Formats: sequence, structure tokens, C-alpha cells
Amino acid sequence: MLRIIHSNIHDDTILDEINNLLSMGEVPNLYDNCSIKIPENLLTSMKTEFKKEDILSKIQESERSRGSKGAPDNNKLWQLFIKNVQKKLHVFLVIPAGPKFLKCMRTYKAFVSNSSIVQFHPWNNKSIIQVSEFFLKDVDFTFDIKKKVASFLVELHGSVQALCKRWELEQKR
Repeated sequence: MLRIIHSNIHDDTILDEINNLLSMGEVPNLYDNCSIKIPENLLTSMKTEFKKEDILSKIQESERSRGSKGAPDNNKLWQLFIKNVQKKLHVFLVIPAGPKFLKCMRTYKAFVSNSSIVQFHPWNNKSIIQVSEFFLKDVDFTFDIKKKVASFLVELHGSVQALCKRWELEQKR
């Protein structure tokens, strides 16, 4: 899991890299294109992980059926690694709604096509009361107590929102 918050994005190059990671599963030109020289520690980790998932034996069987002998080369391992990254990587990009968010959605196509966008908005008091009444309907309280609990939840929610805003201003995040 990779979590990036808007305050950590100092220029758009990081957004380019995230876009590439989402769309292709890798950062282009991270390694030499002519012959992939995977760092030894990464290669060892990949082989260990692929053995756990019984992937190496499947690759070797596939290679043998094509007439190849020996262990799979680094390029095949790299492609398998990239497929696993594409399948398993979760990126959480936290950007508040507004001009920067709209620019990201227009500029970086993978943010739209390879991700889910979840928006959180403040709740209004009426909605909080309706939800609390729904969950309290089967609780053995009097009608008056249920109304008081629902009112308390509205007040609690409002105070949490106020504290979050204060924290945001103090921490500048």
C-alpha cells in the first residue's frame, strides 16, 4: 500500500510517477531498458516470494514446453514482478476536492481509469439524526431517550468536525 497526501506533493513529477505506476505497474526508466539489472536483494526477494506462490515452477514448466532449459531469465522475472505489482498495489492519493483535484483528474488519466474516487463531505444534522434513529429503532429506549441520543450524536459530530478544522489550521495539513 502506498499512501500519498496532497501536502507531500511538492511538484507534479511525483504525480507523473504515480500515474505511470497506476497505468503500467512500474516507473519508466527506473532500470536500464537494454538488459534489466535487477538489484540482487530484490531478485532474491522476488524468487522467494514467487516460490511461496509456486509461480517459479509454473514459469519453468512454460519455458520447458518452449524448449528452454534452466531457470527463467531476469526479464521474465521482472515482467512477472510487474504483473504482481499491477494486481496487488493499492495507492491512496489524498487530495481535497478543488482546483488541484480537477487538474489531476484531467491531466493524469490513470487516476480516473485505474482507481476509485471516494469523496467525503460533511454530514448535515438532518442526515445524522435520520441515521441514528434508524440504528436506534430496535434499541429498548423510550422515544424521548432516542431523540436525546440522536441530538447528542449531532452535537458530537459537530464538535469532532470543529476539532478537525482547528487541527488542520494549527498543523497546516
